[in-house]
Amino acid sequence: MRKLKVDRTEGNFFICEDKEKKMFAIEKNEMPKEAKCGNMIVISDDGIISVSNTKNK
Repeated sequence: MRKLKVDRTEGNFFICEDKEKKMFAIEKNEMPKEAKCGNMIVISDDGIISVSNTKNK
């Protein structure tokens, strides 16, 4: 499982950051509809992406 913070959008991608400041680009069509900048997302070991109820502080 991986947790990422949605940092911003660029074109057709959400740019996300992990706790080690590594950046990831995820296509918008792969993200849950409710995902937006500032959200925390969780990517399961099966590759399922969901929006977390907690914020990264």
